[in-house]
Amino acid sequence: MSDPKEQLRREFNDWADAGRGDGMRKGHWDMTVQTIEKMSLAGDETVLDLGCGNGWAVRELAKLLPDGKACGVDISDKMIAEAREKSANAANLEFYVASADELPFASNSVHHILSVESFYYYPELEPVVNELYRILAPGGKIWCLVDLYKENKYSMTWPEQLDVPVHALGEPEYREIFEQGGFNITAQERVVDRWPIDEERFKPGWGTPTFEDYKDYKSLGSLLTVAQKPVTVS
Repeated sequence: MSDPKEQLRREFNDWADAGRGDGMRKGHWDMTVQTIEKMSLAGDETVLDLGCGNGWAVRELAKLLPDGKACGVDISDKMIAEAREKSANAANLEFYVASADELPFASNSVHHILSVESFYYYPELEPVVNELYRILAPGGKIWCLVDLYKENKYSMTWPEQLDVPVHALGEPEYREIFEQGGFNITAQERVVDRWPIDEERFKPGWGTPTFEDYKDYKSLGSLLTVAQKPVTVS
């Protein structure tokens, strides 16, 4: 059996070769923008996009951090190469090829961590949560946004369609994994895409064979879990 991290790297390198980074931007744009707005960034923070793909969300974050820094990490070297190419003229961006459980940041150095549709891919979640706790400054927050979660019945068909294993967790399990890692849950909510749903452009997808299924799926929204590192660490 191949190494799970290497398997994941190959999978997302294939996505990069297929141009799917821009497809992720289109599919998750509005939910991500809403989440970034909830961060209420002051402009001088260091913010990490974990599982950044081709860097589309990092470039949006950079616009809000004139005195700070937007960073992206992905296990796919091809995604990071694309991210660097697309971000060549921005001074306050950094991109790294790294595994989520071994991040190239000093302890207590990151103020916010955004994770869009990546968290359930990591082979082992406990080491990832521990690493995020290490790099976050006291009071720093994780903003974990996922479409694949148990309460969304349509997404439960995805694991059997994907070429890599994933964690199919529910809302309580997301709370538990972060709380066990020492975090406080400050919010858990659904973020619903505000873009109009166009029946003429609808195509059957995983779990949504009809337009009515698709509308219901979209109405459920993405699950956002916000976990904060305590200000005072015991």
